[in-house]
Amino acid sequence: MPITANSRLRALLRPLSAVLLVAALASGCRDDNGGDPPVIVPAREVEPAEETPLAPEVTAYTDRVISDFEEMDGWAFTTYPETVDGYLTQSFGDEPVHEGQFSAKLVYDFAGARDETAAAYAATASLLPLSWDELSIWVYGDGSGHWLRAEFVDSAGVKFVGDLARGIDWRGSWKECRLTQDSLVALREDGQRRHPPLALTRIYLVVLPDGAHDAGEVYLDTMTLQ
Repeated sequence: MPITANSRLRALLRPLSAVLLVAALASGCRDDNGGDPPVIVPAREVEPAEETPLAPEVTAYTDRVISDFEEMDGWAFTTYPETVDGYLTQSFGDEPVHEGQFSAKLVYDFAGARDETAAAYAATASLLPLSWDELSIWVYGDGSGHWLRAEFVDSAGVKFVGDLARGIDWRGSWKECRLTQDSLVALREDGQRRHPPLALTRIYLVVLPDGAHDAGEVYLDTMTLQ
């Protein structure tokens, strides 16, 4: 069933600040041709200390896989502005999948927000390990040219963003898109220091005011940390 409710996003993010209190320039995409497939290590939840229980909506990871999208629990769809349409769901039938049985399908329609910046978000609340260098995700492109980014929140509540792809310029194939932790920049104040641990909050598509405010869909699969 498509995930459309913004209330689901608020429920996911509500406990994030409490969890965090207790506790650029490399980016781009690699073609899915040649070489060995990525090694997939199942995610393992970290057992919280009894005196600082981890809120159930937020998952902490110590292993490489953040999400394989075999389940969509913990993900929600939202947009900016509200006139943007779309939904987030799991792949079905013979739709593209890179690993396993399913991928995530992010459908967007920017037509309702012409001449302004617009975004379609796959939102989550995943607490990451203290130490990691690179995040990667496999993306099945639609050739839209839209900007693909990731957003994080640190333990001080400061938002950081990074580029996974400056433009989705490939269509009908998978590419592995990457960003490094060192490439992240503060959303509101450039040069601000990060206070780990970070939590991944959103993977999203962006179109700028002078871009094509069209409709399309991309698929996401096998998001990992290194």
